Amino acid sequence: MRKSNIIIIVTFMIFLLVIPYVISEVVILKDGNKYVGKVTDEGDTLKIATPDGEMTVKKDRIKAIYKDASAIVKETTDILTEAQKLIAGANKIEDPKERNATLDKSLEMLNKAQNICMDVIDVFSGQDGKSIGNQLKEINSTMKHARFLKVMDKEVTPPKDEKKPVPPPPEPEKPETDKPEVEPKTADPEKVEAAKEVYNLGLESFKNKKYEEARDFFLKAISYYEDYIEAYVKLGETYEALKNEELAYENNRRGIEIIDKLPAPPEEMVSLRKTLMRKTEKLRIYDDKLAEINQEFINSLLNLGTQCLMDKDYLLAEEIFTLVLKIDPNNKTALENMETVKKELSKEE
Repeated sequence: MRKSNIIIIVTFMIFLLVIPYVISEVVILKDGNKYVGKVTDEGDTLKIATPDGEMTVKKDRIKAIYKDASAIVKETTDILTEAQKLIAGANKIEDPKERNATLDKSLEMLNKAQNICMDVIDVFSGQDGKSIGNQLKEINSTMKHARFLKVMDKEVTPPKDEKKPVPPPPEPEKPETDKPEVEPKTADPEKVEAAKEVYNLGLESFKNKKYEEARDFFLKAISYYEDYIEAYVKLGETYEALKNEELAYENNRRGIEIIDKLPAPPEEMVSLRKTLMRKTEKLRIYDDKLAEINQEFINSLLNLGTQCLMDKDYLLAEEIFTLVLKIDPNNKTALENMETVKKELSKEE
C-alpha cells in the first residue's frame, strides 16, 4: 500500500513538472524568432518558461501569441468556414463589383488564417504539424478558387463595357494614372511597402541558401500584396531549390497570369514572361495535379452544404450547391442535394 502511494506521489510530481510545457503557447517575435512554453504576464514583459529555461521578453517585441495546435486548427477552421460561406454567397451576386467586394472580404479572412498557419507551421511536429499543414493546404486551395471567381468576373465585365467605346475621350488620360502597372491603384501603399521589406528578407535568405526561410518570407510578401509578380517568381525558384516542382510550376503560372493582366507590360516583364513560359512548358504535367486540388475544394464545399442541410439552413445550402454545380455541372451529389433543397424550400413557401 505504501509503495503504491509513493508511486502516485512521484507520478503527480512529474506531472507538475511537465504540465507547464504541455499546456504551452507559441510566442512569435517581430524579428521572426519563435518560442514555445508557459507564458506569464509581468506587466510590460512576458516570462516564457521553455524546456531550455526561462526567458523574459518585452511586449513591444511580440508579434503574436498562439495556443496549442488544436486551438490553432479550431481558430483557422472557423475562419475558413466563414470565408467559404462568403464565397458561396458571392456566387449569387450578379453585380461584378459587389461580388468581387465579397470575394475580397473572404480573401482577407483567408489571408489571416494563412498567416496564422505560416507563423507556426515549423513549430509543431508529428500529428500536430500534419494537422497545421493540412489546414494550410485547404486554406490555399480555397484562396485559389476565390481568386479564380474574381478573374472570371473580370473576364465577363469587358464585353459589357465594349458598348462604351464611343465615348472614350477620357481613356487616353488613363495611362497616366496607370503608370505603376506592377502596383495597381487598388493596392494599399502600406501593404505594398511591407511586402517589399519582407521580399528583401526573402532574397537575403535565398542568397544564403536558407530556402525554407526564404519560402516563408516570399509567402508572407504575397499575403501583403497578392499581385507581387517578383515574389511569385522568386517563390517558384525557391520551390525548385526545395525540389517541389509542383509548387514551382504553380507559382510560375501565377506570375504569368498577373503579367498578362497588365495593360502595357514593360519590356522586362515581357522578357520575364518568356522565361516563365519556358519553365512551365517543362512542368505541364502538373496541370492534372491542379485538377485534384479543384476536387478537394469541391469536396469541402459538399461537406459544408451537407452540414447546412442537416442544420435545415436550406438557403445557404442552395448557394453552396449552386457554386459546386458552377465548377462541376455534372456533380451527382450536388444535383441530388439540390433537389432535396428545392423540395424543402417549396414546403416553406
